[in-house]
Amino acid sequence: MNYFKHSASSYNSISQNSHHSFAMSYSMMVYGSNALYSFIPKNACSTLRLSVGIENGCIESIEQGHWIHKNSGTFNASLSEAIKAEYTFVILRCPFKRLASVYLDKFVSKESDAWLYRETLRREINLDDLTFREFVLSLKKSEILYSNIHWRPQSDFLIYKEYSDYFSLEDFPQVISNLKEKIDFNIIDARELTMHGTHQYKAINDQCYADVPAFDISVMKRSGQCPSHESLYDKELFYLVSQIYGSDIELYKEKCNEKNMLSIYDMVSPILDINTVKSENVKYSFDVDFLRDEALRVESIDLKLAYKLMSLAHEARPHGPYIKDKYNEYKQQLEHITN
Repeated sequence: MNYFKHSASSYNSISQNSHHSFAMSYSMMVYGSNALYSFIPKNACSTLRLSVGIENGCIESIEQGHWIHKNSGTFNASLSEAIKAEYTFVILRCPFKRLASVYLDKFVSKESDAWLYRETLRREINLDDLTFREFVLSLKKSEILYSNIHWRPQSDFLIYKEYSDYFSLEDFPQVISNLKEKIDFNIIDARELTMHGTHQYKAINDQCYADVPAFDISVMKRSGQCPSHESLYDKELFYLVSQIYGSDIELYKEKCNEKNMLSIYDMVSPILDINTVKSENVKYSFDVDFLRDEALRVESIDLKLAYKLMSLAHEARPHGPYIKDKYNEYKQQLEHITN
């Protein structure tokens, strides 16, 4: 039985339930196998929409691929079809990588989505000068965050409480093999049709590119190079995206392999040095979490260092119950050893 995620969030007619209707508009039926696919922009959706179009007999090959751009809603599921679907699936993506991909595709190339973004900001920005940091900071405003499907939270696109399968874009070979095995579905790669993504460029990871203007990155791309997704982040941006897309991060951790998600340790910018860190270096919530976790890691081999790290975490987050308990525990242990 398929249970809907948003249907009970309003007692109005389900046709007037905006959350449910939005998610339904991003569903596609694969009729031959009675399967439903929820597509999420920037998550290989062009490839999957092309493949569904071919599977449903409306087009025959990638040469007719531009058909998908005017037919995203052609295979939308009705309520009855969504209820009766025998197999349901969705492809999730690391939220950090998805957002980096949006910037590198839409803004650096100045596609229509970038111009619409500029209109939303009342033309107060120059797209050539826009940096990834400025883009991310603007997403703190909900009217910007929800203004475009390419950076809207992934969880908004889900119609069910649970799907038969949650796939990860980072494990795309598994998507291909599993869909072939389970519903005899063939995936046709559409990247050469859309030219989205950065697979055709040499990924550069030599510095943090968070504050490099879009125009300068476009010059890099013309020379066959592109900043890696990791290199667009520093600790501040990592923490900010963790807040803005918290629900997507939790969804990915729960349903996919967390190891495929970009982590703070992938940043080009340095993380705190546990041997030299001082209180003035602790600026973000992540720094406190990092010190806490490092203290727990070293407590059995270097109690003094663990106490120092937990003391800094306690100073920055004095009302955190777990940190406070561990701080007192380490303090008592050291006092006992001294005495």
